Amino acid sequence: MSTNSTSNDQADLASQVKSVKSNVIGEKTVTMYLRGISRYMVWLFQNKRSLLSDELLEVVGNNEEAYREHKEAGVGPLKKDAVLQSMRENTTVPPIQYDLHAADDFEKFLISLTARNGGKPGQSVYDSMRSSLFRLYRGYGRSMSVEFAADLTILFKGLKRTVARHNHDSDENLTEGEDPFPFSLLCSLCQSMMEHGSDEFIFSQIFTH
Repeated sequence: MSTNSTSNDQADLASQVKSVKSNVIGEKTVTMYLRGISRYMVWLFQNKRSLLSDELLEVVGNNEEAYREHKEAGVGPLKKDAVLQSMRENTTVPPIQYDLHAADDFEKFLISLTARNGGKPGQSVYDSMRSSLFRLYRGYGRSMSVEFAADLTILFKGLKRTVARHNHDSDENLTEGEDPFPFSLLCSLCQSMMEHGSDEFIFSQIFTH
């Protein structure tokens, strides 16, 4: 086998490996992560622009009409959807300067978040933004330092307790995940499956227990 052939085989294998790795999460999940990242980029543009990558700032500067909100007082903040589209079209261009980015930057962003009613967000919002941050690193081949990750872990533990305390104080009864079947409905469903008699329904009846 020639060296050239071996090289081509290795390149093909590398391409397949890359394809498999990119198929770890679904397209809808990727979009959710990117929306969270773009929301963070908008905040950084307003509060700590020096952390954004030169590439992203150049894209914004060359096309302010598409990327900036325009108000009577002048040019406003970044458009989140425009940043999202830019990241979709430039998947290899990092949006931030990772060597300058600290856990404290993301933590301040999290604390600044508000719900539509003006209050603090629920736990699901914080969890979603945490996943978006991981995507911001892993999606661009970067890794968080041990100190960075440890700092975030402490903050998220505190946020979880804060949200739980708020829910308790406000008598909010929040349920994580799907609501369970009422017992009466479950009994009725199992009875119907048993009466049907087919193998499929018998298996389904066992599965519901």
